[in-house]
Formats: sequence, C-alpha cells, structure tokens
Amino acid sequence: MTDFGAVPNDDMSDKQALKLTIAAAQKFRLANKGQGIIIYFGEGTFILHDQKDAASIDPNNKKQRNESQSIFVELSNLIIKGARAKKTTLLSKVPLLAADESKIWTTPYLLKSERSFKQELVGKITESYRGGSTMSVKVDVVKNLSAGDFIELVGTIKNEEKIKASVLPYELEVNIATKKFIWTDLTEGLIKREKHKIVKIEGNTLYLSTPIAHDIDSNDDWKVNKIKPIEEFGVEDLTFAGNWHQDFVHHKNADHDGGFSLLELNNCTNSCVKNVTFKDFSRALNVSQCFNITLENITLEGKQGHQTVSVNHSNNVLSKNIFDNANGWHAPGVSNYAVSNVYLNMTYHSTSMSDLHGKQSMINLFDNTAGGWVLGRWGAATINQPNHLGGLMYWNHKNTSVNTEKFKAMNPDSEYGRLIMPHLIGLHGNPLEFESQSSYAKSIKAQNKAEYKGMLSNEPQAYLESMGKPVWPQSLYEAQYNYRKSLKK
Repeated sequence: MTDFGAVPNDDMSDKQALKLTIAAAQKFRLANKGQGIIIYFGEGTFILHDQKDAASIDPNNKKQRNESQSIFVELSNLIIKGARAKKTTLLSKVPLLAADESKIWTTPYLLKSERSFKQELVGKITESYRGGSTMSVKVDVVKNLSAGDFIELVGTIKNEEKIKASVLPYELEVNIATKKFIWTDLTEGLIKREKHKIVKIEGNTLYLSTPIAHDIDSNDDWKVNKIKPIEEFGVEDLTFAGNWHQDFVHHKNADHDGGFSLLELNNCTNSCVKNVTFKDFSRALNVSQCFNITLENITLEGKQGHQTVSVNHSNNVLSKNIFDNANGWHAPGVSNYAVSNVYLNMTYHSTSMSDLHGKQSMINLFDNTAGGWVLGRWGAATINQPNHLGGLMYWNHKNTSVNTEKFKAMNPDSEYGRLIMPHLIGLHGNPLEFESQSSYAKSIKAQNKAEYKGMLSNEPQAYLESMGKPVWPQSLYEAQYNYRKSLKK
C-alpha cells in the first residue's frame, strides 16, 4: 500500500492509493496467472473515505453515487491483510451517499469484492432427490460444462399445493375481501437456489463438492446455470471503522440505515473474512451470492448501527465466533433464499434477536449461540414474509432476554414476524415459552387474513426439545463435521 502513496496516521485519504494498488495487482495477475497476491496494510489508520472523497461525487449522478464511492476488488487469489485487528484500521470518516436518495437502503459498501452475478443457462435437472442425500445430480445437457466449473441450481415451484405445504401447519395469509395474497413473493413462486462446484462429470451426471441442500422434484422447473464467482478472496487481521456516533433510529434516513456500510463479499467462493473487527458502523459485513465461505473471529463494537452480519442469496457459509458487542439493530442472520448456512459460537445483545430478513430462506442453523429472543428486531417487508420457512434450527441457544410473555413465532399483532415452526433444541438460560398455533390461527381468522376452517392445535409455534437444559453434543455442526472426517480415515 505505501508503495502507491498510502501514509498511515496522516489524516489524509488513502482511497486513491488503494485503487492504484488494486490496479497494479490486476496488471501483475495478467502477467503471472495463478499467482497469489497479498495487499498488506501495516500498522496505523488508513482513511478510505473522507470529505474530499465525498466532494468528488456528483450528488445528482446516480451512477457515480452507486459506483464511484466504493472500492472494488474483482480478483481471485487475493488477500487484503492488516498487521492485526487492533493494529491496522481502515476508516470511513464521512458517510457514503445512497445510490438513489429516494431509497434509503441503497447506500453501497465501502470495500466490495465485486463481480456481476451472471448466469448462463445450461440445462435442467432430470431426476428427483432428497435434500442432503446426494452430492450428484443428473441433467439433460452437459456439453458446456467441465470439472472445476461452478453452477447454481434454481428451482421454481408454481404448484399451489407445494407452496401451501411450505408454510404448514399455517395457511397463506390473504386479504379475504379482495382475495389477494399478502406474502406475494412466496405465492408467485417458491424459489430454491444453491450454488456448487463440479468435481467430476460422468455421462449426464454432475458430481459436486458439497451435498445438495434442497429437496429436488424433477417435475418442477429446476434449471442448471453456469456461474463465474471470485475464488479465494480474503480479508484478514484488521479493523474496519466507520464514524457513526448518533443514536440509531431504524429507517430514519440513509445515514442511519447505511451511511457507514463497510465490507461486502459479492459472488465469491472458497473465500474468508478472518480476525476482523467492525466498529461504529451502519452496516458491517454483507455476504451476497456466495457459497463455501468462512467468516471467523468477527467482533462488532462501538455505537449501535443498523446491520451487523448479513448472509443472503448464499449457501454453505460458516460464520464462527461472531461477537456482536455493538447491539446492532439486526443481529447477525440470514435472508433472501439463504440455505444451509451456519452461525457457530455467536453472541449478541439480550435486547435483540438473530436477523431473519425473509424472502424464502430455509434450512439454516444457529449453533451454540447466546442472545435475546425479542420480537421487532427481525426484518422483511410484508410481501417477503415469512421471515423464515422450514428448517430453521437453534441448537443449545442460551436465552439472555427476560421474556414476561409467551413468544410469538407467528405474530398476529403485526404484518411482520412469521417463523414457520423453528426447531429449538436445548434452549437454556432464561425461560422461554411459546404461544400456541391455535392462538395465531384464531387471531388471523378474526382479521380476515385466512380461513382456518379446521382450527389449529394448542401445540406451540415451534418444535421444542429439552427446553431449559442444554443437550449433547454442545455443537451440532462440529459433531457432524468430526463424524464426516472420521468416515474419510
């Protein structure tokens, strides 16, 4: 970095120096294909966005607001590395502008590993499989695929009965008077997405590096798309700092929601963020369109901001040792078709809850975690409800909130807040009771949002086992991981 003009601790922007460093790395890569690159920040504070940088952006130019504020890294086999988290700081001194000032959620991230997520349709899946049962799929066309390629499997289910089954034992919410569905993202089509690497092709069978996550029915529309992610990108051993010191108000304006958005991994695989602290942020770390990613030893601190760690449109992301000491409005969580992701050894504030931001996420694990169970800290617009479909599991979660009322996993008192029968195994700490399925059904029927001709039972709104006492093993993920390793010996 210092070779291209960066000077730590001089209170001047190093943004252009980092852009020049990345450009030099790209030039080096062209001459040395396959060679790994490390962009190293030494000790000290490096400013990546200040008032001078902000003044260079034309506030009336949406393209500039969206693209010129961010620092883009589009190279594989590259690590951005500091001396240590407490020794190296990358600082945003002033907030970034929303790409569209009329949409307060559109502020870009300061540093982005970015490659446009493009898909090339290859063919269709021709056989049916149970999720987790296989690491291979049979397809109708393989001529444009080779071992080492990356693919996304995308299922679009329009069958109304299958869509209804995805929210059982509940009914789809609908405006009875107009007969219009309320959860329109789901009712327009149940979408299942997951990304994989091909390790071998035999005939029309693709052998994958990881098991499939979803149930696949060949009678549905299951496409195979070829994708080209960034590979082996890493960020390690440093601190990202914003300059957020106000009292946070959810959705007040673009500065509150995203002014200090710090790091985004987009369209990456076999990549990691390790030993990184995020401080005084609006949004800390976003992982989007990624798979086979590790986030490890992530600390969040400073003034409360909007989002902490968000995993969306992604699968097989392991987030391990995540400590939210900032009490982010949305604690670390998942959204947008996220599947087969794990949060392991995570703590967050007693007044919050893991963020479940809706749009058809399913089959995700929160393992050996601690924090509150508080309504109102989930995201998701009404059209993107439920917050999470089936397969959400909390294993040995320690409840640190004081719940004086029964918890409503299905909250009829608001248009937000719908979890489809989460699994809670070994929940301990402060006691937690759940409202019944029937209480939700009665209330929603009275609101004319569902028929419920056969009223639901008095069973709780979650699958519960060993409430009040942890179970063995302490970590489900680690037990399964060790078991898989033993099979290879």
